[in-house]
Amino acid sequence: MKKLQTLVLALAAASLQACGDGGDPDGGATPTTDGPIVASTSEATPTFPALYEEIVATPTRDLSMLNLMLVLESTRRVMEPNIRDTSLYPDLADAAHAIVELTQDPVFQGYARRDDFERDPRSFERLRIELQRAAKGVEDAARAGDVESVWTHFSTIEASCVGCHKRYGPLH
Repeated sequence: MKKLQTLVLALAAASLQACGDGGDPDGGATPTTDGPIVASTSEATPTFPALYEEIVATPTRDLSMLNLMLVLESTRRVMEPNIRDTSLYPDLADAAHAIVELTQDPVFQGYARRDDFERDPRSFERLRIELQRAAKGVEDAARAGDVESVWTHFSTIEASCVGCHKRYGPLH
């Protein structure tokens, strides 16, 4: 747990430092190894500071989905280099379970039903369900120690994320 947790925190800290979170005088962040395996939405910051600043500067923009995606992406990035290391499978299963929970978040579930959602909501929902099932597949496969199934389901997570972000990423 500590190794994956440290990787998540390092990724979140690097993102915070790149963007400057205002948390310390030098603009960086001080990670700890205590706490959950996934970064919280208050700790996660994107690695594209200019885009983030543009989004944050738009006062009418709802940032709840962006915050959720930052946590999901940080968790996915930590999982990726560790999917073949069976000694980390208990932590990998916990991270996958965290993604399942994120897909069940009301913000994620209701996003395509928002009045300002401008594209095909059916496709968005299909990709959300695909992500949820793939994450549950990784969780179950990791708990069973099934390396090939972990890889297969993780590949589906990747495809779902890429497909959704290409189709539904910010228009500006």
